[in-house]
Amino acid sequence: MLLEKADIAGAGEKTNCVYSGIIRPYLEIYYQSGATYPPGLHIDAGSDTISVTGLAVKSKMVAVIDSTGGANVTVRGFKMWKKGAASSDSLDKRESGTWTTGVTFNLTSDSLKADTLYYYKAFATNTSGTTQTDGLDTINTYVTDVVVATHPDTLKYMSGVLTGELTITSPFTAAYRGFKYWPKGASLAADTLTRTTLGTYNSGSYTKWVDSLLVDTVYYFKAFGTTAGGQIWGNTDSVQTSGTGAGTTTTASFYVDGRLVSGIH
Repeated sequence: MLLEKADIAGAGEKTNCVYSGIIRPYLEIYYQSGATYPPGLHIDAGSDTISVTGLAVKSKMVAVIDSTGGANVTVRGFKMWKKGAASSDSLDKRESGTWTTGVTFNLTSDSLKADTLYYYKAFATNTSGTTQTDGLDTINTYVTDVVVATHPDTLKYMSGVLTGELTITSPFTAAYRGFKYWPKGASLAADTLTRTTLGTYNSGSYTKWVDSLLVDTVYYFKAFGTTAGGQIWGNTDSVQTSGTGAGTTTTASFYVDGRLVSGIH
């Protein structure tokens, strides 16, 4: 019976050898000629690609079958799970067929959560078993916008300008950007006023004119942006309007953001 040495795990025998006066154990693996063993594979370049269609975040994973172990691969795919979850809770994307050595394959996993780190492994199966890629590869669905700073220009009487700054991870854009604001003593959930603009926006600063405010009143406000990856909010900031009370009038003239303002607005 002919035997050939293989370089993957399997049935074999353990022996000892003498090396420089020291006994060192080693393991040699042998397979019977014509026997099959599990396939080999690796993650290929071009994996980890993220895309967004509507509100669905998707990832493309790519792997290569390096060897078939003497029998065609009949199932191939990927297992993926969120950081902090157990691998037993993995999302499983697989397909069945007949594949040989050197075949590159890719599958897309959809309905992923935005701004989340995922681990994944490729796997392939033949008649002798299933092999998974070594180690853990990662995909980060960094698609949410980040409001990195908000600040107001001074609110004069019942009008003023709010300024926000939005950072967006390429290649995504914001469909909406704006502010929610409410007077002190009111609640964010129930009593907010909203100023938004619909469009296509990259990173940068933006301003919104607000009016019909109460005089001599503290207002809280938050900047926000919305993309296919979801909505993100800036921190709560505050500013106080000028004036001496509701109904106060004045003939004073002043400028806000280059706009001439005179009296109560």
